[in-house]
Amino acid sequence: MRVYLDTNLLWWLVHPAGGSDAIALRQLVQKRRATGDQIVVAEICDYEARRELIRKSASKQLDRLDRFISACLYQPIDTVAMRRAAHLWADLRRAGRLAASDAALDGDVILSAQALQFSNHVVATKNLRHLTDVCNAIDWRAL
Repeated sequence: MRVYLDTNLLWWLVHPAGGSDAIALRQLVQKRRATGDQIVVAEICDYEARRELIRKSASKQLDRLDRFISACLYQPIDTVAMRRAAHLWADLRRAGRLAASDAALDGDVILSAQALQFSNHVVATKNLRHLTDVCNAIDWRAL
């Protein structure tokens, strides 16, 4: 199984004081790796996490992000994913199914499009609202 981590989870994993939820997430990620699942960082999530860490000059967290990504499967954005994301975005907007702003929806549909390239995927997140309509998304605690 490919387990994609949403941006909000990457934040927890690299923050030194993430609290009990971050500790639980780290344990769940280790457990999934031990069972043979691939932990995947989609390029869009790396971008969303990294841009804010750079803005804050959070060099230690950037280093943690790089180390975490090096131990994962990194999935670059490609044309197939971007074109599928464009269709997902348009379909969701036409159907009126999501209340997110246009800009807020972009990262979620790109992540979904990247994950949908594989039938055996799950996207773990803290915010199911934007993802459940387009991909196999689960609350991170269900990992």
